[in-house]
Amino acid sequence: MKKARTFIALILVAVMLCGCTAPLQSFSSEGVIGSIGSFVDSFSAWVEKITEKLDSFLHRKGDSGSTVVDTVQGFIEDKIEDIENALDGKEDNGIDDEVEQSRREMQATRDERIVPFSEMVYSRPDVDGLIDDVYVLEEALKAGTMSLSEIEELIDVVYDDFYHFRTMSNLSNVRSCLDTTDEYYAEEYNWCSEQGAVVEDIIDEMYFACGGSKYAMDLEEDYFWEGFAEEYADIADSMYTPELVAMMQEEADLVSEYRDIMSDPVILLDGKEVHVFEGLDSATDSQTYFAILFGYYDKYNPLVSDLFIKLVKLRNAMAKEAGYNDFEEMQYDYYFERDYTPEQAGAYIDDIRRYIVPLAEEIDQKYSYSNIDYSSLSESRLREVLQTVSGNLGGHVEEAYEFMTEYELCDLAKSYTKTTMSFMTYFDEYEAPFLLISAKGTTDDVLTAVHEFGHYCDGYTTYDATDETIDLAEVYSQALEYLSIDMLEDVLSRKAVKSILLSKIIDTVSLYTQQASFAEFEREVYALSEEDLTAEKINEISLRLSKEFGYFTAGFESYYARSWIDINHFFEVPFYVISYPVSNDVAMQIFGLEMEKEGAGVEKYLEMLEHDTGDLLETVEEYGLNSPFDAGSVKNVADLIRDMVKKYEGM
Repeated sequence: MKKARTFIALILVAVMLCGCTAPLQSFSSEGVIGSIGSFVDSFSAWVEKITEKLDSFLHRKGDSGSTVVDTVQGFIEDKIEDIENALDGKEDNGIDDEVEQSRREMQATRDERIVPFSEMVYSRPDVDGLIDDVYVLEEALKAGTMSLSEIEELIDVVYDDFYHFRTMSNLSNVRSCLDTTDEYYAEEYNWCSEQGAVVEDIIDEMYFACGGSKYAMDLEEDYFWEGFAEEYADIADSMYTPELVAMMQEEADLVSEYRDIMSDPVILLDGKEVHVFEGLDSATDSQTYFAILFGYYDKYNPLVSDLFIKLVKLRNAMAKEAGYNDFEEMQYDYYFERDYTPEQAGAYIDDIRRYIVPLAEEIDQKYSYSNIDYSSLSESRLREVLQTVSGNLGGHVEEAYEFMTEYELCDLAKSYTKTTMSFMTYFDEYEAPFLLISAKGTTDDVLTAVHEFGHYCDGYTTYDATDETIDLAEVYSQALEYLSIDMLEDVLSRKAVKSILLSKIIDTVSLYTQQASFAEFEREVYALSEEDLTAEKINEISLRLSKEFGYFTAGFESYYARSWIDINHFFEVPFYVISYPVSNDVAMQIFGLEMEKEGAGVEKYLEMLEHDTGDLLETVEEYGLNSPFDAGSVKNVADLIRDMVKKYEGM
């Protein structure tokens, strides 16, 4: 791609040097391409004639003459192919130029606005102001007296309001997650979550106002995206009815309630109040540990089940209101914008049953988490791990780490008042990602931190890649885990690295078996009739799937039946979990390149960080990798896992 862009740039410079003084943007790209295409055709014909004469002349010199002809002809044909490839890529290069221009603008914003996290000021965003600014734009569109540039300035104002809202929402979320006992930020994030549906609705209204105006085609060409004018021509097509917006707000309230319930669970043990996570962490014997664990599920499974049932019923109703057949379809299309279907995902899950579940049982007979020695790891050492990995990869990964540390854009500390989630989020107004790790203070934190740092690198490089699907985003986090393992010996003991490798092997197998079972769990639960949608039925599905996917342990039926309440994805981002195995398929392809040839996987990873597209399958094809849904892909994953086991056993 880079070669093609450079070649086209040289051609245009040559045209300008031949006496043409008009601005570059006045050229018709079609005219330039047509002229060069004619030149290539003429040049090819000329090459054929020259080759014939050269062949005739050198024929008299013997066999060595034909070798010369072949060499010269091959060289010329290669050059013609280079030119034709460059011409074929011209349209794409135009898109690349637009992306590069957009990224330069976002980098300028980053340079101008960035401050350390501790200096970022939260204030409740003015949603009414956003609504007023959309109204001003709508009135201008109706009047039709403004120039296109003036209309675009009004749209810029709306977008500024929108990005401010997102920044404040994410900032309140981070500060609430850093201290779940902070009532102010919990309340502010709850408020922002409730207002999210209102904001989505008003932005959707703005799009339809633009799409239904006389400026629609000009805005599509100059401001929005291809197909915008047709997509937003008729506001009757909007799915944001008042009823749906109200449902979305109710959904946000229920999710906030789940967060509140799970933020600091407490049980009574021998008449004393015990904070569950702290108690589990400090338990000195198995009897105390399991008493706390099962006391927790006794109390919280019924409580959370009731809330989950409300969410499932509400979300099914939302899907019907939005015009979808079911909520799974709505999530795939509307929320995640996936370029694969639930049916493809179902077939992929079947392949996991066929190839990964037997492998998981095979590995489980030899190894388990009890074989892993988790040694203590301080926050400063965890930072050193990320610094080492980023330094080894270099490029944008190293830049991302330096940016993150310079502006305090991460929190890796262990704290009982922090959320149990680890994640990366983005502050749009600063064009800055933020990394939060719920640390345990052991080497178990290493892969979690590297995983989320992979998200951070992606967000840093592409400025949050707003058109990027969840499935593509997970490629960068999971691939970095695999690539980092060999780099860890620079900062950790060989024993620790060996344990981390075993952990990654077991995690990989578990990722496929457990996440596939979680995906199947969601599909089955959301398909239940309202009569069958009970806590007992949900627990029954959870237990059965743990057995079907091979991670069940006899004697712990109560745990596997009820522990689904700990999967926050079910509550906060339903139908997300299938993204883990699907994207891990691509991540393992990158890892496979590294195993075949040192540096090849790293090179592919850094190359893919520069991606312009947002869809998983399109990006995979662009960078020469295979679709996870190709025949044999899951079997290839199983083979790579076996290679990892051999590597571990050889350490």
